[in-house]
Amino acid sequence: MLIGNVDWYHPDGYGVIRDANGHDYFVHHTGLLPTAGGRLVKGQRVTFNTRERARKPGTLEAYDVALHTAENPACADRAGDCR
Repeated sequence: MLIGNVDWYHPDGYGVIRDANGHDYFVHHTGLLPTAGGRLVKGQRVTFNTRERARKPGTLEAYDVALHTAENPACADRAGDCR
């Protein structure tokens, strides 16, 4: 699981998440977990997984996107990954 910040998010339900190393990942509203509230806001800190995009092979997209909080269960057992 990676951590990043929302770089931008369009009201139509897609955007970009940037990780700490400066890599960008496309995100679509279908990749958001219910805890993300259905939409993202620029600057929000999020946790996510990545996979190859079906429509653009060779590029990665974010999925299982959740707001990054100390209470996030995905971070509970991976303290080293969730900082």
